[in-house]
Amino acid sequence: PALSRHPVLRTFSGFHEKLFKSLCKKAVSYNFFAPGKVVFKAEHVARFAFQVAFGRLNYMPLTYVDIMEPLQEDTLETESELVLAGAWIAQQTLWVDWEHAGTLEVMDHSELVTISRSGLIATISWHPSLIPLAQGYAESLVSKWKDMDQSQITDTNDGVDHSVILLGMNSDLRFKFAQPALEELKTNQSWSSVFKRTNFQELEKELKSGKSSLTFNQR
Repeated sequence: PALSRHPVLRTFSGFHEKLFKSLCKKAVSYNFFAPGKVVFKAEHVARFAFQVAFGRLNYMPLTYVDIMEPLQEDTLETESELVLAGAWIAQQTLWVDWEHAGTLEVMDHSELVTISRSGLIATISWHPSLIPLAQGYAESLVSKWKDMDQSQITDTNDGVDHSVILLGMNSDLRFKFAQPALEELKTNQSWSSVFKRTNFQELEKELKSGKSSLTFNQR
């Protein structure tokens, strides 16, 4: 379920239905952490992306890591970020070389879905059609970062919305990215009852021209 909530991974699975099964074998693990455990430290090379299955964690940006004492409950709002179930952490690790921009510490008993970058790369390498999509996505993300205040890019916020990253890709790759979502729209009864066949044809034409983009939502 965690993988299907990520729009890029869900898109990739639309091209290869067994992709999630391969990822689960090669890249995904479920890890439990006790209160006080440090999941990662600032400035360490990132090797995993995470989604919080349950629990509460405390993310301290690099600005505060070296000067803060162990944080108390009443300091969380101003000095650090409370990370709750459903949150993605360090997801940019999947696409680019990344050093953690803060320290993540467990507050309550927590479970994290862990996705290995090396495992994802190994899985994608078996599906050559996905390689240009992953490369194009990474290049667009880095390009958007160049125009941003680097201090605003953290492990809990890569600073760029998924749809904006897609818009930074060339039209051919954007259309390729849109295909699984378009097919799901066509087979979804609630949408197919509203959209006529000609509507889908017009949408597909717009997607091909690069005037529009279509993607899954991040959940």
